Formats: sequence, structure tokens, C-alpha cells
Amino acid sequence: MNNIESIRRKPEQESRNLARNLFLRFFVIKVDKNGGGFGRLTAFWCIAFFAFSIGAYAYDMELRDLDLSDWACLDRPGGDDGGKKDRLERNQMKGRRPIDTTGMQFPALDWKGFLQLVRGYDQQLGGLATRTEITTKAQQQNLLKFQDRTVSITGWLLVAYPGPGESCNCNDKTIHDWHLEVFENKSDHPPDIGDPTGIICEVSPRTEQTIYTSGARIKNLAGYVRLENLKDKSTGHPAHKVRVTGYILWDDEHNGTNDVGETIAWRDNANGYYPWRQTAWEIHPVFAIEDLGTE
Repeated sequence: MNNIESIRRKPEQESRNLARNLFLRFFVIKVDKNGGGFGRLTAFWCIAFFAFSIGAYAYDMELRDLDLSDWACLDRPGGDDGGKKDRLERNQMKGRRPIDTTGMQFPALDWKGFLQLVRGYDQQLGGLATRTEITTKAQQQNLLKFQDRTVSITGWLLVAYPGPGESCNCNDKTIHDWHLEVFENKSDHPPDIGDPTGIICEVSPRTEQTIYTSGARIKNLAGYVRLENLKDKSTGHPAHKVRVTGYILWDDEHNGTNDVGETIAWRDNANGYYPWRQTAWEIHPVFAIEDLGTE
């Protein structure tokens, strides 16, 4: 899911803010008119409960020590597929659990090396745009083989942000993915028109706690965090070079001309920039992020 779709969160946040303000004003006026300690106490607890409920859906800005034991989607790696075979297959890939990479041998790629690898995959798949175009057993087997590979890539973590509710997470807006945009070179400004696009890497709910426990933090690694209004806010330090490790995924849902391209061509302030990724191939789920510093 891309940064464009996160705009869906904005009206919900504004509605919550409006409801909260009306609620508080109503109780303040009512208590002032009626007086009495009991009225004030009742208003206090109602306000506290209401504020807590609103806070439970606050826009996240950092990785969490996420406990999924009561998550309704935990045992549904296909998420909410809506009866669509291609969505089920894609969601199952996104819902894979983290693995212990200790002692494992897997490709360690730089930014260009990853693009070279996956462009080779595109050629072997015959230039397919989506999974629905698969017509042969060989194509299906190749896609499964490509996505079964663990790789690491190095690049600069320029921007990071929480994803919206997605079908792979049963459309849960609280238990969500984290999107990392990794670039070949560091930059002193967030992505804009004329700049290259990045490689997308995503931390899933099933891998978030593992990464959190490792000590990785977005605020320490990313140069910018994307806010709910789609503005990129500086973290106060340059982007760090990172090594991101995880499974390869073909996110063919975002393989159109508005999605994939080498350079950002145009921007819509309400929805983000286009195109927004180098390739439909990504690292998803990510299960390790290493800090390689700022030099």
C-alpha cells in the first residue's frame, strides 16, 4: 500500500478532533450551569474515557513493542482477501513470520544490485504486469521461487511512515505495516519532483516486535517521517545508511505507470507524488534493520 492511500486517515482524525471538541464544550457548559461536585466528577471520568478512546487510534510515529496475542488477524496470513485469488497470494507473502538469519547465507546487495536482480525476475516472468496475467505453470513456479528468497539491501533510509489499514492486516488501522523508502544516495531534503524514487521495504505487524526488540528506531534512522497530512517532517538528523533484510515480494498491485518510475514526475499535495517507487518488487516483510551510520 502506498503513501497516497494513507490520506484516508486524515478525515477520520479530523472527525475525532471535532467530536472531542464538541464533547468537551458540552460538558464544560453543562457542569458550569448545574454545578455540584458530583457533576464535575462525572464529567471528569467521561472526558477521561473519551480522550483515552481517541488516543487509542492516534497516528503512530515509531515502531512498537507490539503484542499480537489477541490480534484477530494473527492466524489469517491471507488477511481479508475478499475472495480474490491474487490478493490472497499477495497477502500470504506479506503475512510471513520473521526467521532467524543467524548463520544463513543470502545475497547481500547494494541498491543497484537489488534493482538488477528483480529486473531479471521481470524478464523471466515475461514482462507480466500483474499475477492475474499468469498463464503457465512455469511462471507460477518462478514467482513462488523468487519470493521465497531472503536478501539484504543497503541504502539510505530517507523517509519512513506508518501504513493505513490494509487487506493483508484484515484492514486493521491500528495494527499496520511500516513503510521504509530506501534510496541509493543520501539527500538534504525529502523526495520531490525531479528526485529519484526509492525502493520500498515494509515492516509487517508480525515482524515489528522483533525489530523493535533489536533496538532499531525510525526516529534514529530515517531522515524524515511522513505525517498524517503527507508532509515530510525532519527527524533533526541526516538519513542513516541501513541494511534491510527480509523476504522479496512482488507487489503487483502497485505496478502501474503512476506507481513505478525512476524519477518523481509530479506531485499532488493532497495525495503525494508520482511515481513513488523504482519497482513493484520490494522487501516485505522486513525482519532486520541494521544501522550503518551517516557516512
